[in-house]
Amino acid sequence: MAITKIIKVKVNTNAAINYVRDPDKTNERLLVSYDGCSESNIELCFKMALANKTRNQNCSSVLAYHFIQSFAPTDEVTPEQAHELGMKFMEQTFGGKYSFVCATHVDKGHIHNHFVMCSAERGMTGMRLDDNLTLLHTIQKNNDELCLQYGLSVIDKKRSKGKNYREWFEDKSNPSGSKKTQLRKLMDKTIMEAVSFEDFINRLKAQNIIIVTGNSKKYGTVTKYRFTDEQRFHRGYSLGSFYTDNNIKKRISRRQDYLKTQKERAKERKEKRKATYEAMSPAEKRLDKSKLKISTMRDTSQGISHEKIGLQKWSNVQNARRMQQIQKELQDRYGISYIEVTGHIKALRANNNYLDTALTKSQKEISDLRQLINDCVMYKKLKIYATNEQKAEDKEKYYQEHDHQLNAFHDSKFALESRNIDLTAITSGNIKILQKRLEQTEQDMQNLEKQQQQNEHDLKELQRYQKEIDTYLWKNHEDI
Repeated sequence: MAITKIIKVKVNTNAAINYVRDPDKTNERLLVSYDGCSESNIELCFKMALANKTRNQNCSSVLAYHFIQSFAPTDEVTPEQAHELGMKFMEQTFGGKYSFVCATHVDKGHIHNHFVMCSAERGMTGMRLDDNLTLLHTIQKNNDELCLQYGLSVIDKKRSKGKNYREWFEDKSNPSGSKKTQLRKLMDKTIMEAVSFEDFINRLKAQNIIIVTGNSKKYGTVTKYRFTDEQRFHRGYSLGSFYTDNNIKKRISRRQDYLKTQKERAKERKEKRKATYEAMSPAEKRLDKSKLKISTMRDTSQGISHEKIGLQKWSNVQNARRMQQIQKELQDRYGISYIEVTGHIKALRANNNYLDTALTKSQKEISDLRQLINDCVMYKKLKIYATNEQKAEDKEKYYQEHDHQLNAFHDSKFALESRNIDLTAITSGNIKILQKRLEQTEQDMQNLEKQQQQNEHDLKELQRYQKEIDTYLWKNHEDI
């Protein structure tokens, strides 16, 4: 399964960079890629980004971050796939904000990726990466999502067990999930219904599940399950820790204790309500009957038995009051009536499509600005080396001593000229203007993302309202 590890580099970034791109570990550097820098200027890029005054002082001690992304030997992943996954992981996690090198090592028994990423932003603003707990969760989440896309196993936190490629592929391609997933769902449902482990076994057998017992050196007596159309059994522990015999018994026992407690509490509440109601005056009783006592619409479209006609009438009255509450909430929160909910949902979805386009455009603009600022800073700070080269008596010797700086200068000069940038206009003042423009564009993008998140929240709430409205009007609800 893929795991990630983070190492903070506080002394020597060059040593970390040279280690991860070791030719003997990376197929002669064929499995090395760069973002925001190049093979020849990565050390200079890091140095210049870190030279800017640190704006968040609590992160000033870390120069770079060394991430390690490892894959299990059993995962069928090629070096090229692992490298591609690594680059996508960094893009999804950091969005091109920091310069880094990605190197895939193939010298060990398992393939793994190394990343060395500068802690300072590419925009030369002095902002450093804040390595808080949120970042750790984001890294693990993005890593797991990408591994599943590539059919690799991940750590299943709920069952403490990896999901292999076959099970993952079946879960993805079959609407009902893999056989293991289907079996788990059936067992979960049966556990909720059973009153004992024996009852649990009998209920599964009644649903055409073949069950036998066996022995395991580690687990002792184990129960094995399979569908009638399967050849092999699934041992309880192979489905996850929740499905061992002991844990199933504990789950059933806890469920029965919970139901018993709920019955006792319900009885207490009923007696308390009865006592409270009997103590009310006639006026208080009339007021109590007019209160809304449901939080969501009750479905009465199927009718009700003659013995519960009173419940039918009560539900109809409560639904009418709930409908009045929904109409008020729609007016207060969105300024619309219940008949306008569908149109508002469609408008929000259309707005989200527009925001998707705007976000894509902003991402492109931010990426271009970061690269432009990098090139401008490189050109301005390294121009002195080109000037001194022209003045040097032994130009070849001077080049040999300063080849990294000179190559980086000419690369940035070529990139700027390709953009038709006036090289005489590259001043500290104009670079600061570009940096402010970058910050504003990033802020605009954050605002777009917040608006999109708000739209998603409103969509879910309006869909919930629509479902209740359809229930009240006895309509079949469908996702809009």
